[in-house]
Amino acid sequence: MRLRQGDINKDIDALLVGIRSVKDRVGENCTWTIADVLLSVIQGTSLFLIDGNDVSVSYVKEINSGKDKQLWVWVFYADSGDAFNKYLDDFKCVANNLGCKSIGLSTSRRGYEKYKDIFEYVISEYRINLDENN
Repeated sequence: MRLRQGDINKDIDALLVGIRSVKDRVGENCTWTIADVLLSVIQGTSLFLIDGNDVSVSYVKEINSGKDKQLWVWVFYADSGDAFNKYLDDFKCVANNLGCKSIGLSTSRRGYEKYKDIFEYVISEYRINLDENN
């Protein structure tokens, strides 16, 4: 496995670069803040993994009415540009070690359509944004 457990104190610079890069790419559709991710790592509710400047933050969530666990890959960033493909075997290893039955992610990026042979498309999210007057 190339990814190792990150140390928030020693690896904070790489983590911040990764989080900011992902947040900037997602743009105005981003539903989380940098503080959300950092707090979850500090509190130990998320797993921070690192390989050089490549970072991932994930957590385990219950699915199927609590019957199964899923490794949810929340943030993933690689200097090379395709962190998910680069570290897919690592994510599988982590998921298996944590007793997860699947790996999930959410993205607005259309580039992940090239992985349709790997992914099972489960659900779309539709959102109504409310302004201050609604």
